[in-house]
Amino acid sequence: MDKKITTFIFDCFGVVCDPVLYSWYGKNSIKYGFTDDDLPNVLKKFDLGVLNEDDILDYFLKYKGVTLSRGELREDIDSYLKIDHSLVYIIKKLREKGYKTALLSNGHYSFFERKIYKIYPEFKNIFDEIILSSVVNMVKPDAEIYLHTLEKIKSKPRFYC
Repeated sequence: MDKKITTFIFDCFGVVCDPVLYSWYGKNSIKYGFTDDDLPNVLKKFDLGVLNEDDILDYFLKYKGVTLSRGELREDIDSYLKIDHSLVYIIKKLREKGYKTALLSNGHYSFFERKIYKIYPEFKNIFDEIILSSVVNMVKPDAEIYLHTLEKIKSKPRFYC
């Protein structure tokens, strides 16, 4: 059995980039003292593309203590975007060595188009494929999104014991 690794799949938020929405929520929930047990369900709808960025902004604007305008809130949330440039360097090196690379993210395509690709235009060229949950209407950790990613990148799953 050939155990050669051919493909690397990276997550975006919390790996290649900081977790933007959760970072904003974490800081502000402490600052203003709010909690939201339903947030994971709301963000899953966002990741699936059922909700859009404006829906999330309106949702956050209802939190106690948040008095920003929609535009100010968008800017505040956007300020949490940070990319791990040392990991980007490693990913580029993997591609140079012939490995397939994919980004698999629970995230909304509009944030990538509006923010990530504009600030880091080379981001699209780092990976052979970028799979966004809101585009494929599947989210991690469901197995289907991983299988879809492997199919798009033309790799086969292998399980080792």
